[in-house]
Amino acid sequence: MAEYKSLGEMRIKDPQEIARYSVQTIERSDEHIDVLRVVYKRKKGSLLPDSKRFRFPRIKKTAIEDSGSRKMNIRWEVSPFLQKAISELDHILSDDFTKKETLRIILDEMRRLEEDAGHRIEYIRGLIKDL
Repeated sequence: MAEYKSLGEMRIKDPQEIARYSVQTIERSDEHIDVLRVVYKRKKGSLLPDSKRFRFPRIKKTAIEDSGSRKMNIRWEVSPFLQKAISELDHILSDDFTKKETLRIILDEMRRLEEDAGHRIEYIRGLIKDL
């Protein structure tokens, strides 16, 4: 585990159980956050979560775009810690995915999305019934 220092700091104890990861950027008015989602391959009956999410705020960098008008240029940079974690994840998952594996991942993500959307729809229907 000493080999994966960043993942250890994130309390990822068994890197060999990592199946894949994804990164999504959430942009709000004055805040940008990268969300790292790590998906695990767990044994049947395991009580551990199938995935974990980690949030990393982006670093705001400002620079003068034009000194005459004092116009400022704002850049949001990825957290160096997140970059190290992604590098470690890439090292763990260095095997290239085949088309079948990629298709399986996409179908799994669609199934999860359908489940989440179904739960939200049922919740909203319950709210409507209460009105």
